[in-house]
Amino acid sequence: MNFPIFCILILSICSPIFSYPSIVISKDDGENLQKIATAWKDNPLQRWDPAGILSGCQWEGITCNENGSVIALDFSVNSTSQWELTPLLGNFNQLKKINISALWIPTITLPVTFNKLIQLEYLRIDSVNTKNYSIGYLSDISKASNLKEIHVTNLKLNATFPNWVFSLQKLQIINFSGNAIIGTVDYKSLASLPQLKSFDISPADVNCPGQGDTQYLQRLYEGLESKIGSKCPLLTLPPELKFLNETYTSFAGCVDNPPVEKDLAMACETGLRSTIECQSNRIVKFKLLGNGKKCRGEISNSILYLTRLQSLTIESVTINGQLPNLSNISSLVNFTMDNVKPFSKGPLPASFCQFGPGVQNLRIFKSGYTSVPDCIFRNLGVLDLKENGFSQPLPISICNHTISTLDLSGNDFKGETITNCDVNGPFVQGVTIMNLSNNKELSGNLPTPSIFSSLVEFDITNCSFYGELANVFIGGVTDFRVGGNKFTGTIGPLVASDFLVRFDVRDNRGLSGLLPDSFGTISGLVEFRISGTNLTCPHNSTAWLEKWDTVMKDCHYPPYVPVITHTSAKPSKTFNHLPDNKEYADEDGWQIWIVVGAIAEGVFLLICVAIIVLAVMIRKNKISTNKYLKV
Repeated sequence: MNFPIFCILILSICSPIFSYPSIVISKDDGENLQKIATAWKDNPLQRWDPAGILSGCQWEGITCNENGSVIALDFSVNSTSQWELTPLLGNFNQLKKINISALWIPTITLPVTFNKLIQLEYLRIDSVNTKNYSIGYLSDISKASNLKEIHVTNLKLNATFPNWVFSLQKLQIINFSGNAIIGTVDYKSLASLPQLKSFDISPADVNCPGQGDTQYLQRLYEGLESKIGSKCPLLTLPPELKFLNETYTSFAGCVDNPPVEKDLAMACETGLRSTIECQSNRIVKFKLLGNGKKCRGEISNSILYLTRLQSLTIESVTINGQLPNLSNISSLVNFTMDNVKPFSKGPLPASFCQFGPGVQNLRIFKSGYTSVPDCIFRNLGVLDLKENGFSQPLPISICNHTISTLDLSGNDFKGETITNCDVNGPFVQGVTIMNLSNNKELSGNLPTPSIFSSLVEFDITNCSFYGELANVFIGGVTDFRVGGNKFTGTIGPLVASDFLVRFDVRDNRGLSGLLPDSFGTISGLVEFRISGTNLTCPHNSTAWLEKWDTVMKDCHYPPYVPVITHTSAKPSKTFNHLPDNKEYADEDGWQIWIVVGAIAEGVFLLICVAIIVLAVMIRKNKISTNKYLKV
């Protein structure tokens, strides 16, 4: 390799090492830092050595710029010795950050010299000892005009609120939490700080904001986070208060004891009879609960002011017109309409297609709509349309979506089709809970077994499905409800899944035969219904008998002979139940007793016939009983 080139490479690699020697602290800042280290007699920072001041930029918690000027003090004091914030801290004219966390600061006074720190952007004085109180006050440092964050926290300092903070127009965070702040806060001036994002003086004993502090409340609506103290109520913010006023005015005749304006102003504080929930003074859940009377109202466009709304429920009212376009409420996740009568019956309005992308749960009950538009399915996890008047198959577009819960119960679906989706497609394979019950004219064979690959709950009670269940495999289904249909044949062992919790095949008259023994071994089974069928339960299965009291009450068993093992045992009075001790004679024993009983019954019948014949002959021949006996 060419030697000059090699040297250049070596120098290029090593030059960063040699070109930036340790920064030497500037003369003025060095002398000031040396005085501070000397002033703290007990030297709470053990690594600060006044004798080695030239290396002051390498001391713990000291940061310098390339000119050797101190720009940050960032350290923790773990000593309980007597020390205080010295005015010397205000002599670093390039200082941008002060961050001091102490085990205890016995005396806390913001030095007036901090007013000279015109470069200061961040000030934090914090105590980690919550048992001891500090003494002092918050001196005016309003000339530190570049200050963006001020944190004087957890000192238990009893001090008047420093109104001089309103002069610091670049402030973004005011945090005096963990003290005992008293006095008066000018909320109008507070709202005038253009960059303010957070205000925390809790737990303070100051004046509380009121509805007249409109600028402050508007800033809260725009995102200002504010904590004052527990005695100050959560006020409804002006834009959201406008929505509440307009809504309850419009539906005044539909709501029992409608809230007055004073109630609405305190809605976040009181919850307004459990119809409102708030987070950080913003409404996140709202329920309009009507009384079912035939009155009409309108959902105002001011609902769009509820920009953090997550859940909207409208119940038992009649709506004039259509819903506002809710797509701008991106936070909305749950929408429910229960017994809400539309202005006119017909298809679900197009306004339901205007939900934001975050809506995952759509529930519309008892509202009289007849069909579903093909635009409402995007991003839905729950589609619950029970007890409406839907009769048309769902739009084909649903086949391209994955919906985990589908409830179409109590509608007017007819024939063999609700959707035309491929059973192996994303819609069918994505459903985990399917309820099609109480669609009396909905019919067809039970869907192909592949539908059960993802299902957990399946309910088609009181429909008109038909076919056999002998070879149905229900996989991981926990709730299998097919009562009130027209199924025939027997129940196959594949239905007796180990995952079953509830099994209901009631009122399928065509079902018959002996149920598989494996039902008795399902440990989680808590509901078992076979009444209204001709199914019978195994009479000699110990597993079945152990579940008889709690689960298998619908079972029909053959006649049995109880084995009496205790004098207190009482045989059952019906062949369809077990005796109290639940013990059976073995199978051969009860068969012998049946034969013996049949013979005895035959002999008894012969005697009865002989007596009847004899009586007829006596009457016919008019002979006395004595004469007849002599013969």
